[in-house]
Amino acid sequence: MAKYRLQAPLDEDTEQALRAYAEATGMTMARAGAEVLRNTAPALRELAGAINEAKTAPAKAMRSVIDSIDRATAEIDQMKMDFEPKEVKRAKKA
Repeated sequence: MAKYRLQAPLDEDTEQALRAYAEATGMTMARAGAEVLRNTAPALRELAGAINEAKTAPAKAMRSVIDSIDRATAEIDQMKMDFEPKEVKRAKKA
């Protein structure tokens, strides 16, 4: 069960995006927001590590950030491809 609760103000754009996601998935806004946060937790951990690394080794940290961006971009590209409608081949009429 949920151990922590988070209340946070949202700007209008974020609220609209979250509402659209919640409606599309049939979730409440609270549940949709929690799912988004759970799904981004690995990226947040990686970002926190990069920030901490930047404090001690800026050049190494920059390489890590660039690698993270490349991985995230690849994941987004894959998600886009997964959601693109597939061309349906129709049988020819005789």
